[in-house]
Amino acid sequence: MIPINKKLENYYVRHQEMTGNLTGKLSHKFSHFRLIKTLKGEQQEIEEAEQGFRRLFHNFRKILLLSSFQSAMMNSLAMIFMLIIILVAGLNVQNGSMTISSLMAFVLYILQLLEPISELIKILDDLAEVNGVAKRTKQLLSKSDEQELCHVAPVQEGSISLKDVSFSYPGQKDPVLKNLWLDIPTGQNVAIIGPSGAGKTTLFSLLMKFYHHYNGSIRIGGQELRALSPMQVRQMICYVPQENTLFHGSLRDNLFYGKNKAVSEERLYEVLEELDLVEVVEQLPNGLDTVLSDSGHGLSEGQKQRFNIARALMSNGEIYLMDEVTANLDLVTEQTIVQAIDRLTVGKTRLTIAHRISTVQQADSILVLNEDGSLDDQGSHSELLMRNSQYQQYVSELKKVS
Repeated sequence: MIPINKKLENYYVRHQEMTGNLTGKLSHKFSHFRLIKTLKGEQQEIEEAEQGFRRLFHNFRKILLLSSFQSAMMNSLAMIFMLIIILVAGLNVQNGSMTISSLMAFVLYILQLLEPISELIKILDDLAEVNGVAKRTKQLLSKSDEQELCHVAPVQEGSISLKDVSFSYPGQKDPVLKNLWLDIPTGQNVAIIGPSGAGKTTLFSLLMKFYHHYNGSIRIGGQELRALSPMQVRQMICYVPQENTLFHGSLRDNLFYGKNKAVSEERLYEVLEELDLVEVVEQLPNGLDTVLSDSGHGLSEGQKQRFNIARALMSNGEIYLMDEVTANLDLVTEQTIVQAIDRLTVGKTRLTIAHRISTVQQADSILVLNEDGSLDDQGSHSELLMRNSQYQQYVSELKKVS
């Protein structure tokens, strides 16, 4: 029974993996069904889903066949065992060494054994399934908590320093960031430019401690990043991601989410006023208590982006990371938001991934990244225009877009 149970365990582990992957893909695709419809991708999604369900079906059929074979084998062995006992006992009765009553007693005992054997078969099958699930659960439970990775060290200011930093995603050979050297003083406004895939967003992920396996040294406020706890880093860094994500719930719940729970109402309305969002809130059916559907349905992309910026600016951090924060704004609104961000982050370190010429020109310093993730140049707008051909081409393209 041991080799059969081992095979069953492997099939059950595969079943859990397939179910998890299929569920994750379907959940993701259902949340973006409008995009799928606009691209006329329904048939492709149906075919991919059919392939996933077909693989799941074939694997589960193997489980049923193997468990049925296990059950049939055990029942057959039990019947053969019973027939052998009856045959031997019958010969003994014929030879006179056993009475008929003893034979009947043996037969009754054997019949009483059949039900426990049948139950044992079911238990072995259930045990194989439980072991398969347990292996997947053990993989999750074995992952260490972020809080346990490092201790808390004091940070006094918001300077950022990178020394020979290289980083590759798990399973990839080529580095996304390569031998990166940076020194950003406290309070400086830095714009980051470079081609797609140059590692701009990856740099933000490293600073937020979403990844730990980098080479080189990263220091924040004079402290090595590895010596800072993730919760401490995320408390002092305010991050505006590229995606405009609002959670299901009221607008108030979204703005006072997580570390913003300690923020006062006065600070909230100060930020809303600066970002020109007070009128938008007043136009909502229940103001800040208006319940939003998933992903903030009911608000425009520009409004969602401004509320995402407001959520990030509410807490008073030392460092602000902004990933294309004005991408969905018109030029007039963009200028208003940029000026508001300047006022709300005065004296703070700010890194902005920029795709607008106005954002680049207003920065104190500009980082130009190469396609391989290395630093090509660093300087002000006027300095780079004079000496850097890649920056000159980049500015020329931005002006065409504008």
